[in-house]
Amino acid sequence: REGIGLRALAQKDPLVEYKSEGYRMYTEMMEAVQADFVRYLFHLEIVRREAQPEDPRPVQLVYSGGDGIAPARSFGGGSTTGVPAGAGGRMNDSSARAYQSAQAAARTVTAPRRVDQKVGRNDPCPCGSGKKFKRCCGA
Repeated sequence: REGIGLRALAQKDPLVEYKSEGYRMYTEMMEAVQADFVRYLFHLEIVRREAQPEDPRPVQLVYSGGDGIAPARSFGGGSTTGVPAGAGGRMNDSSARAYQSAQAAARTVTAPRRVDQKVGRNDPCPCGSGKKFKRCCGA
């Protein structure tokens, strides 16, 4: 900003000079960000892992119903009805029951209801100031 004021002596509009210098600084910053990104990208080392052999056990799909839970995968004979899809049948019976009870509790939550009447914007403020609600506590 200090150097911009001196450009007025050279018969240049300070506002135009300030805008052009700001734009130049912005483009330099964007170029520096792109250069840093490319430098980071080229210095990455990719480590390949060998593919894990698949489990030879049979996969059985179990559908828990229309309650929003995705179909679960079951390995072997355990009962996994209602188990989340990411669990992959690895939950024991107690954790499966806990999950099901948590899902049931989540479905039964009700929204809180307003006991008092809603105050209109042009009504007197309930705090007793005598002002309109929109000018007092509703602002």
